Amino acid sequence: MIIIRPIKIEDFLEFNKILKLIDAESDYMLFEANERQTSDDNQFKTIQRFIDDPTSTILVAENSDHKLAGYIFVQGFTMNKRKYCKYMAMGVLKEFQGMKVGLDLLKNAIKFCEEQNTKRLELTVVCENVKAVNLYKKFGFEIEGVKRASLFMNNRFVDEYYMSWINPEFY
Repeated sequence: MIIIRPIKIEDFLEFNKILKLIDAESDYMLFEANERQTSDDNQFKTIQRFIDDPTSTILVAENSDHKLAGYIFVQGFTMNKRKYCKYMAMGVLKEFQGMKVGLDLLKNAIKFCEEQNTKRLELTVVCENVKAVNLYKKFGFEIEGVKRASLFMNNRFVDEYYMSWINPEFY
């Protein structure tokens, strides 16, 4: 059984490990294997900043053995013109994919945004990451545009979609 919960400061060691593991397992994450150089101390500070910021959150998926299975960042903005908006990024360990972990993380992230009266939640996703694109569409995200040749992966340039979810309460 997987539960979704806000990150706790004591998760910093395991969280740093799963970030690096997800980077190594997936072609679609921004960092490549062994590229993320975040120290445990810096990860501790990052988590503390998210905990202290009421406009942002990190939600984690935890299995019954208390092992982290995935995460979703939702980051608010401080600029007055962008306060209504948040940016998100998500990752799930390969062994937990296909178990609705991403679905549950996204559902809880949208709930957080609704509670925050967020109008817009945005992300970028590699266009060929069809599973992720379809998951986002299932929650009402729409493709707004394409970042052409946005990333260099596997010896070639790939495009990313700009996607957004607009809170229906604002329409």
